[in-house]
Amino acid sequence: MEITDYTDFKKPVKSKDYQAQLLSDPEPIVRAAVWSNPQCRCLPWKPIFLSESWKTEFRTMSQPERLGMMRNPALSYRFVVALLETPSSELEMSTGDHVDILVAAAVNPNLIGASRRTGRKNWKGFDWDEPIEEYGIMWDLCLDRWAEEHRVPYYFFKYVQTTPAKKLATYQKLNEKNDDKEFAALRCAIIGSCDPITDVNVLRLGLEDRDEECRKAAGQRVGSYSQYVGVKTSV
Repeated sequence: MEITDYTDFKKPVKSKDYQAQLLSDPEPIVRAAVWSNPQCRCLPWKPIFLSESWKTEFRTMSQPERLGMMRNPALSYRFVVALLETPSSELEMSTGDHVDILVAAAVNPNLIGASRRTGRKNWKGFDWDEPIEEYGIMWDLCLDRWAEEHRVPYYFFKYVQTTPAKKLATYQKLNEKNDDKEFAALRCAIIGSCDPITDVNVLRLGLEDRDEECRKAAGQRVGSYSQYVGVKTSV
């Protein structure tokens, strides 16, 4: 979006800036590409806060632009929490469009990668950084506000990591719900996100789940680690 002349590296000069022109392009896909660029200067988030006018700006965007923003490598976890918290009506969008936006956020590779580095063990068994609260809040909001829109919690539970304690608490709450296959699918998504050592307490519940698919999934996750974590994998 920007072209800078580095002829003099001590004093680089920005010679062209296409952002304003691209954001005014009549084609939504072009504007969406701008919002997906981490160098975009109009993003509604900063490192530690959100723009006060983000809702107003979000309402004026087309759906392709919103989806493009969800693909941005710099997508803020605080912004994702805000999208989960805010009712669809307040954003003047249909529930279906809101669901699509949230699913797109849940599969953002950078958001997923960042969630794996907080409050969990790395492959050598050492702790990563302290848990970032927002990832756990995402799980809470998925269960409390979006449980009936199963695609939202399914993708967050499957891809966005949180602490073992949050996973266990969420699984237990889902286990208290009825035998609806959709809720079993959500438990199965949690199982699929589990590490056989770090999340062993969730997998123990999974091996005893009333749903056969959950039991099978838990058995697959435990696999050859069963002798180390003290669980049986038979279903």
